[in-house]
Amino acid sequence: MKVCDAADWFVPDFASIISSEIHEVPRFHRKQWEFAIIFDRLQKAGVLREDATGISFGAGRELLLYSVSNHVGRIWATDIYSATTIWPDARTGDLDEFVRGSPPFAARLDRLFAKSMDMRQIEFDDETFDFAYSSSAVEHIGGWEAFRTHLAEVKRVLKPGGIYVMTTDISYGPALHEPGNFKFDADGLQWWLQESGMAYDPVIDCRIAKHLINTPLPSDLITYLTPDGGVDRPNLFGLLVQAQMLVGCHPHSSVVLEMRKAPTERPPVSFPGLEETTAFLKQAQQGWLAYVEGSNLAPHPAAYVPTHLQDRQWATTFMGLGSLPRTVRVQVQTDRPGQITIGVNKAHTNSYWVPVVAIPEWIEASPGHIEIELSLPCDGEWNYAIHGRALGEVTLTDVHVSIRQAGVTTPAIVRRVVAPDGQTQHDTTTETNPPQATAFSWGAAVNRLLRPTGFCIARIQRR
Repeated sequence: MKVCDAADWFVPDFASIISSEIHEVPRFHRKQWEFAIIFDRLQKAGVLREDATGISFGAGRELLLYSVSNHVGRIWATDIYSATTIWPDARTGDLDEFVRGSPPFAARLDRLFAKSMDMRQIEFDDETFDFAYSSSAVEHIGGWEAFRTHLAEVKRVLKPGGIYVMTTDISYGPALHEPGNFKFDADGLQWWLQESGMAYDPVIDCRIAKHLINTPLPSDLITYLTPDGGVDRPNLFGLLVQAQMLVGCHPHSSVVLEMRKAPTERPPVSFPGLEETTAFLKQAQQGWLAYVEGSNLAPHPAAYVPTHLQDRQWATTFMGLGSLPRTVRVQVQTDRPGQITIGVNKAHTNSYWVPVVAIPEWIEASPGHIEIELSLPCDGEWNYAIHGRALGEVTLTDVHVSIRQAGVTTPAIVRRVVAPDGQTQHDTTTETNPPQATAFSWGAAVNRLLRPTGFCIARIQRR
């Protein structure tokens, strides 16, 4: 058992699996690593054979399904498949066509079957499967009781000697237990192995190459660097550089666990290299932090706001901005004169799913185009989201947000009301915090729609 490491792509057998079995060009992406490492572990366990039957959890239409189907007698793809699921990778009204239609490469589709099923209630008889696997799925099914139920069900449906290979998230920092999206520390990973009631090698190798490719970066890096988020262009950063990732200021990546249905004494688990890897990742992260603190940014104003709501509200994703003060400039254009709001929320990196108010939302009157600058004191332990909405009958036609280094004379709030010809009609300065809006705030509602996976650069414009 081991953690994701950029050096793995240079191991000949691993690279061969990616090319010949996953049918992809090798790239430093942890999801590709997960598919290849699961295939490798199943192959070494001797279960990729013609008489074997397997099951995959949270399978969607993952490439690994089609790779495995070429080597076994039968493989079941299971997920919460439905036309209304929140998971796009499992959203379908025709399950068989969704999984078996238009495979990504040549596959033995007569060996591939699909079933809509909750992995906490596996709808198969005892001792049905020679193997089971899941790729970054288990951390989304709930909490510890849900995990315990899943493990008991897996053990039940495995044949004696059957193997379960799963990948999940390891946090090189505190465990991050957002409801429905866990990132496990060493104690949490040990819990998985010991709670399984199955046999395991009590070592998780946490050593990684001290190479800059292992620098932890936000998952949507291209959107930090381009003004439109890379629309209509290949997302080379997202494709190439996601071996190690960041949630706020915490590095995380993937880890593979292996459990075999056999008697076990539940020995304690060792994590060789964990302290050294954590220290290296924290040091490498300083390069990204220096870039962020020294750069002017233009985050996407509505990265995770549903499209049908973007004419009424906007909100950047939560952004780790370092510890230096910043100046935020917001330009809002509406279809008519009226009122808009603006505010800033923040979320601590140890509980990034719990937003709190940094600057209370307040109301501004606009003739149709208004620019607002505000000072934002930043703390490296917090992530920040700038948000606003249109009030009454007003709709948003253009929103642009920029974040730059703060000048020593920057006032707390500057308002510029701009005429259609671009001339400033009114310019005021306020040294104190703005008043909170008396209208009902959608700020918290918007934040629940956001997934704090980093921040991105783009401009939305509605015409």
